[in-house]
Amino acid sequence: MVFLTLDMKPRRFTLCLWLVTASIHFMTMPVGGTELMIRQEPYIYAMTLIRNMSTRTFVITARRNSATALAVAHFPLGESTLSRTEQGILLQQMTRRNITRHTPLVVTGYTCPLGPERYNRALSLKRAGVVAAFLRKRGYLVQGIEGRGEQHPVSTIPSRFFENRRAEVHLPDKEEGSWNGEHF
Repeated sequence: MVFLTLDMKPRRFTLCLWLVTASIHFMTMPVGGTELMIRQEPYIYAMTLIRNMSTRTFVITARRNSATALAVAHFPLGESTLSRTEQGILLQQMTRRNITRHTPLVVTGYTCPLGPERYNRALSLKRAGVVAAFLRKRGYLVQGIEGRGEQHPVSTIPSRFFENRRAEVHLPDKEEGSWNGEHF
């Protein structure tokens, strides 16, 4: 069992994780309008006096919540082509959310966990690029794209992996400022 106390202004809460097996790679927890992602990563301790040692540690980061996306487009397995149906759904979502052509946007692409990580990163970036190009062609102001691969899945259930093959349209984060290029 691991206890973490996080100080999120103006709220303070305690997060309790029960680690049952070593197969836990990450979990998310909603906090206000964002989610905190807790994932386990390798960490190397550099000790000059004794020896270097490596262990796994928890990393906690804030991330965008898929539920707060302005619009979402879904893709077939292994593809980055935006179907006519998804184009229509994307434009309906933009209209329903009252997104103007002058609203700065960021598009983030994702994949399901099937396939090698490098391939998924490239595919997710390509999906984000396709959606960004589609929106730009219709006059929207897309300031940047990101490819996140299989990070931040909507579902971890294999029969629902199709939900992870997506590109999300968001407003730029305040700390990101203005985007000046495409991010991977």
